[in-house]
Amino acid sequence: YLVFLFLSALLFRVLPIDRDKRGVAITSSVFANTGFMGFPIVLSLLGTEGLLYASSFNVGYSLFMFSIGIMLLSPEKQKITFRSFLSPNFIACIIANIIYFSPYRFPPVLAQTISTVGAMTVPLSMIIIGAMFVGSAFSTIFTEPWAYLVVFVRQLAIPAALYLAFTFFPGISRTVVIVCVIMAAMPVGSYNVILSKMYGGNVRFAESCLFLSMFTCLATVPLIGAMVL
Repeated sequence: YLVFLFLSALLFRVLPIDRDKRGVAITSSVFANTGFMGFPIVLSLLGTEGLLYASSFNVGYSLFMFSIGIMLLSPEKQKITFRSFLSPNFIACIIANIIYFSPYRFPPVLAQTISTVGAMTVPLSMIIIGAMFVGSAFSTIFTEPWAYLVVFVRQLAIPAALYLAFTFFPGISRTVVIVCVIMAAMPVGSYNVILSKMYGGNVRFAESCLFLSMFTCLATVPLIGAMVL
């Protein structure tokens, strides 16, 4: 996350993108929909072991999206404090890893209840994402040229670069490689829009990146999946 944040920031500072779109372009390029879409896909491909690795991968997302990400999206440049890193997502990922490695297991009734509630996240996320586009002009989504570059970086350049980087470390588990690359190939995360609205970022540009990314991921995610699998 730190490497790609740096490279993305460098790219969009060199290019003549509008200043109010720069922060959104950086965060949308780096922070994907790892939770709502990444987790179910990894679970279906690799089972619970893959989901554990995906949860660990998501710790980086939670650490940096709710600290550096907010700073980039906010025109006032919100200050980063220790409390910024203690997001609910980060805490949940840490607890999940502790429970996994401990001998404790939830009673079947509680485990089934948690599983059922967890299964709601995908349809609920689609409802939330759909609600974000209410009132948006559909025609403007495909006419934002910088959104195409964001989508290319987010869904093709970053996962391909990550996959290439793993070739220099042959000792790493293949499962870890698959999980990391698949998670990195997910479309733009909905938090880019949500936090833009909360902190005064360019919401329209964030919506364009999100929608275009969701639309094109129908082709790019299977492409990256075929490459890594």
